[in-house]
Formats: sequence, C-alpha cells, structure tokens
Amino acid sequence: MKKTLIILSTLFLCSCSIMRQMGSDSQNWAKTRDAENVKTLLIAPYQIIGMGVGPRLCYLAKSGEEDLWQMFYASIHGFDFEPGMGYRLKVKQSPVDNLPADSSSLRYDLVEVIEKRPVVQSLHALHGNWKVVRVDGTQPVPKNVEQTLKMDTAAMTITGHGGVNRYKGRLEGTEGSPKIGFKQMMSTRMSGPNLPQESSFFKTLEKVDGYYRCDSLLLLLTGKQVAIEARILE
Repeated sequence: MKKTLIILSTLFLCSCSIMRQMGSDSQNWAKTRDAENVKTLLIAPYQIIGMGVGPRLCYLAKSGEEDLWQMFYASIHGFDFEPGMGYRLKVKQSPVDNLPADSSSLRYDLVEVIEKRPVVQSLHALHGNWKVVRVDGTQPVPKNVEQTLKMDTAAMTITGHGGVNRYKGRLEGTEGSPKIGFKQMMSTRMSGPNLPQESSFFKTLEKVDGYYRCDSLLLLLTGKQVAIEARILE
C-alpha cells in the first residue's frame, strides 16, 4: 500500500512539474511571438495623399535609417501625429480578420514613442530639377500639363515651367532653417488651355514657406500643410 502511495505521489508531482513546464513554455512562446510582432518604424514629419479606393492621407515610413521612405497606408492606433515632427516608434502588428475594403491586412498599435523631434534639413536638399505631381496638397497635376521646378541653391534661384509659361524668381532661405520663400517671381505672357492650372500653381508657389525632402520626393509647405508635391527629374 505504501509503495502504491509513493508511486502515485511521484506521478502526481511529475505531472504537476510537466504542466508547469508546459505553461512556462506556452508563456515563453507567446512572449517570443509578441516580440517578433513588435517593429520599429521611422515616421516622416509630413503626410501625403495616397490612392486606394479613394484618396487618403498616408504616412511616409521606413524601418531603418538607410531604407527608402515608403507610403504607409495603415493607421497606427494610439499614435497622435503632429506635422513637422519626425518620429521613431515601436509598434505591434497583428493580422486583421474580415478585412474591409481599402484597409491594411495588418493592424498597428503604438507600443512606445522612442523619439519625437523637429526635423531640419540642409538647404541643399532643394537643389535639382523637379517634376510637380500634386498642387494645393490634394490636386494631382493632369498628365497633359507640364509643371517643373529647378532650384539652384548656390545661385539661390528658381526657374521652371508653369504649364504654359516659363518662370523665374529668387529662392530665399537660410541654412539650418526649414523656412524658405520664392520672391521676385516673373513669367512669360503666353496664352494656352492650361492657364487655370498654371494660375493655381503660381498662387500656391507664392504661399510656400517651408520644405521637406524624402529621398526623391520633395514637399513644399504652407505652414505645416503640404502645398506642392514634386519628384526628382533624372
């Protein structure tokens, strides 16, 4: 009888030990799984319009400093974005069931704001030839309208094509400051069918007071809103 009780007690203790180990293994696996689903994202200080089912504001994001900026269509739950500030975030991603139209297949929840800081770039970031793709923040430039920007940060000049006429002016800005302006703007006086688009472009240019460059993308700003979106011309 005593031997039977000893054997049963031993089996019970072994069973408890195994159950505890299984529970510990399950918890460790869950922690490992959660850790694998936690990502670091860099978020640019301004959003741009992306196209899904319809136009929508998107973040510009990347995983590391050396990566290229990409459009990030998903929302980040718990994240309070402030234009003009660059972020390094820790986010948790999880799959979404019953996916609605025009939605990301992953849900992103904010875990931690690692860094939040104002971003200042070199004035030389403006230098180059640019093709305008969006004016007034939301309006895409029609394919039959040529609008360009050529900025020379050594001579501090801006020239380009407005859609009908050529134009030129002065670029004003100070190294280490995100503020710029276009002054003494002049254009030729030709007539053409794209004058309404050109007029909107020129009026928007006059209001520009800041800039931000993401790789081959240039954002010209009015306040903290994107006024003109342009892409580098190779």
